[in-house]
Amino acid sequence: MPIQLMRVVSDEVLVRHQPRRIIQSVVRNVKLVYGQLLAVRTETRTEADGFIWWEHAQQPGWWSAGSKLKGKDIYLEPYTPPAGRRPDGADATAAVVLFRVVVPALHRRQQPGGALLPGPLPVGTQVSLRADSCCEHNGFYWWQAADGGWLAAGSTAGDQVFLQPVAAARPGLRLEVPRVSQVARAAVDTSDGGLAGVLMLLHYYGHAPAAPVAAPETLTAPQAQHIAAQHGLALDCFDLPAAAGVAALRDALRAGRAILLLTRYKLVGTGNPHLRNLNRDVWLVLCGFEDETFFVHDALWLSWEGGTALPVTAERLGYAAGATVAAPGRLYGVW
Repeated sequence: MPIQLMRVVSDEVLVRHQPRRIIQSVVRNVKLVYGQLLAVRTETRTEADGFIWWEHAQQPGWWSAGSKLKGKDIYLEPYTPPAGRRPDGADATAAVVLFRVVVPALHRRQQPGGALLPGPLPVGTQVSLRADSCCEHNGFYWWQAADGGWLAAGSTAGDQVFLQPVAAARPGLRLEVPRVSQVARAAVDTSDGGLAGVLMLLHYYGHAPAAPVAAPETLTAPQAQHIAAQHGLALDCFDLPAAAGVAALRDALRAGRAILLLTRYKLVGTGNPHLRNLNRDVWLVLCGFEDETFFVHDALWLSWEGGTALPVTAERLGYAAGATVAAPGRLYGVW
């Protein structure tokens, strides 16, 4: 069967039991992460629910979305390990690249295809390989280990994978965004946190208002943009696909942009002791991230009880933001 080796180019890709974007199809506790390699069966390409799907070659019955049918959202891209040069994405100044064994045992050899060396590497072992050593021999890609010997990384046809690159750690960050509370008492507030969110951004960018700011109880992104503009701060509205927008949120934070994001409050799970079951659209301010966790300021917490830099997983945040009544299936806000 024809096989294509794919590389994950999104922060995370779900695995499903069928090529359908429904919650019942998700394989629990299994995700593909950025930089991971995946062999797919090329004849299984399927278009469904607005995505292009591929069946896993090494796990029949498991599927992952490679891209959207329309637009530029891509989650898997064809990958061919280079021969005789550094792999795509490797640091050009690094002497070695780090790989992980993904088969039960992998033997070292004296040279590509040569005699076995003692001591096979068990699954999960991380091994440093010379970044400039990759070569082809007898239908396999070979790398020289930094401490000696050669290892086969997989077949050139892509139907066998023995080693996968270990994704480089993605450093997190935390922006110094001051939190503003919009709740004065332990009771359900009728506002959606939008005004307090705008004030947080005004203070962060050095445009603190000299007088109280008025705003409607429920705020739209253009209204937030207008209020900020009245105080000399230019903000951009965004409206992104929920499935692919989380990466854009990280990029904005890396660029130093604080983010006002609309969410379905009950689904975020910030742990607010008074409003944990509030089932309505609420604005939160994103002030940082680390690995697969975002940090949010929640204006609906009482100031003395918390609400500052609350951790929310990227998966939960994307789900809660995509479940709003005002912008279903979208990440909607200003930055």
